[in-house]
Amino acid sequence: MMGGKVYEVDFMSAQVHMEDISSDNLVLDLPSTEKGQRTKMIVPQKERAIIEQALDSLPWTSLSWSIHRGMRDILVAYAKPVMNAHRQELATLLKRACEEQPHLLDSRGWNPSFVRQNMGEMAASAILAGQGNSGDLVRVVTDIALALITVVP
Repeated sequence: MMGGKVYEVDFMSAQVHMEDISSDNLVLDLPSTEKGQRTKMIVPQKERAIIEQALDSLPWTSLSWSIHRGMRDILVAYAKPVMNAHRQELATLLKRACEEQPHLLDSRGWNPSFVRQNMGEMAASAILAGQGNSGDLVRVVTDIALALITVVP
């Protein structure tokens, strides 16, 4: 639910299935409520479409990581293989943006010396790390990406 409006993702519920996993279903590897354990979640095609829509619609720059823990884990587990496939390319793109187009970030209010000396490396390192949830790093990464997409026709 966002802003008092209910979305289809709000009605998703986990169900226990003992049958074989269909090839149509996605299997996510998620943290368990048991410390140090993992659990598998089978995601049927209909629910997969709902998760995809949620990922496309979320306001990532202001996404609160205090959202329902299970939903956060599902969204991250679903998106991680896609991110892993493009992680190096994205890290390079963000770093190059700071080196080659620092004016884009200067105009967004970032400290010019920070943009030119540290920002690109911080963003690339955060992307390549593949984990963590520092609000400052999230802001660095998302603002570089936002600066890039606002200049692309």
